[in-house]
Amino acid sequence: MGPQARNMRQDITYWAPTGENEYGAPAYGAPVLLRGRWEDSTQQFRTPQGDEAVSKAIIWVPQDVSIDGYLALGDHQAFSTPDLVNGAEQVRQFVKIPDLRNASSERRAYV
Repeated sequence: MGPQARNMRQDITYWAPTGENEYGAPAYGAPVLLRGRWEDSTQQFRTPQGDEAVSKAIIWVPQDVSIDGYLALGDHQAFSTPDLVNGAEQVRQFVKIPDLRNASSERRAYV
């Protein structure tokens, strides 16, 4: 499986999607700082629509994240939207894989 919690040493900022604003543009919740692992690597995956895609990065996170949310490497809590952060990437797929005992899960976001 992927990195254990002790290997999640990078700050990652997450903006959860909350719908649309009054102008019809995507809206996001307040930024949340997570400890995870960001790996710039290409890997083929399937989107929720069933299409094949290739990732820019795989991010291991300690909690579930939403598809269409945004992740950025580093602490960017000062920015209310991901549009203001250079390097913020939209989550295109999220997978949660339980271990054999179903005691914990590995969570991966593909951007």
